[in-house]
Amino acid sequence: MKFCPECKSLMRINRGNFVCSCGYIAKPDKEHVNEEIKSTYELKIVESTINPLAAHKHKCSKCGFGKAQLASKGIQYSDEDEELYFVCGKCGHHDKPDGLKVT
Repeated sequence: MKFCPECKSLMRINRGNFVCSCGYIAKPDKEHVNEEIKSTYELKIVESTINPLAAHKHKCSKCGFGKAQLASKGIQYSDEDEELYFVCGKCGHHDKPDGLKVT
């Protein structure tokens, strides 16, 4: 990060130069070039494949993962029970629980 020596605001980088909103342009020195390269290339996006809501113990019938999210389909008509199902925390496969009903 570099601040403008004239107006003291934060400068942005445009085509390899530091540019300020007041019009001041500066060439980057070695320290700032290395800092920008590190900040650009050290950013790593880690994509998690495990659902953070999968907190219930349930073995998936498709992949065998041991945790699942309990989800509800809801009540379609006023005289029926709520329909629940498990969503695997790893592959997202839906399993119907045996004998599990909400009263």
